[in-house]
Amino acid sequence: MTDKRKSERVDCFNNCHLVYNGKKYMGILENISNTGALIKYARKHRSVIPDGTRCSLVIGNDSLLIPGEFTGKVIYNTLQKIGLQFQFSE
Repeated sequence: MTDKRKSERVDCFNNCHLVYNGKKYMGILENISNTGALIKYARKHRSVIPDGTRCSLVIGNDSLLIPGEFTGKVIYNTLQKIGLQFQFSE
């Protein structure tokens, strides 16, 4: 498989939440770069979030949050992992 990322990834393994359609999905942030992130779901899901869908990433848990949310769109998804490409407004 060819790696299409142009930015260096940093392994993290931190708690996070993926916010999609008004719901929070608990996960583990596996790696992050300045253009995106790979999240592993904490629980198995019955369906995937469709490619191209906008959602947000909140790093930490309820007692430790990084201020703000990282918004982006889904570029990769399975029942266990999701790849998010960040979208920054200018």
